[in-house]
Amino acid sequence: MNPNVERGAPRGFTLVELVTVMAILGILVTLAFGAMRGIRDRVARSATLQAFEAIDAGLQAYYEDWGKYPYTSTVGDFGLVSTSDDANYRPASAASDCDDKAAVLYAALRMKQRHGPYMPGGGSQAIFRKPPAAQGGYYVLGDGWGRMIRYMSPADALARSRSGGTLELPSNASAPVLESDGAEEFSDGDNMVNYGNVKPN
Repeated sequence: MNPNVERGAPRGFTLVELVTVMAILGILVTLAFGAMRGIRDRVARSATLQAFEAIDAGLQAYYEDWGKYPYTSTVGDFGLVSTSDDANYRPASAASDCDDKAAVLYAALRMKQRHGPYMPGGGSQAIFRKPPAAQGGYYVLGDGWGRMIRYMSPADALARSRSGGTLELPSNASAPVLESDGAEEFSDGDNMVNYGNVKPN
């Protein structure tokens, strides 16, 4: 026994004990962050599915009013496009009238002509996009991760599916397809679509 240490005096932590405690804390923090990310992704996935349902309902109402789905790239399809957010949109039938297919979707569902807007409150999911080297910008609808939801008319979706692309559609597909990049933006493996499936590259 060390004669310089009084009996009953508090003993400090040894280096081994400190390292052990730090390792345990590190493991607990890592597990907590993993669980939080999993919860965040589940919430975002659920929000994306809800957005798909709301957009799909809006698209069906749009179709009942106009007899066509909003324009994407099939020449002659009807579209309504604007680069402002005033929800008073003009008819357009050329791709040059719009910088992004997703902007057509937002514009068509938010317009006030006939029985619109077709997605009341859809502006709460809006994301503003500003193209490089351009004045102004336009709005698109966002998924649960805050990224743009891509839109394809039925003809575009079928063309992508038949060309050997990553999209697999049911044989009787005849509705627009909405697509989200999912949790991993640069991997097709977790992409979400409202109809069909996405094959990983």
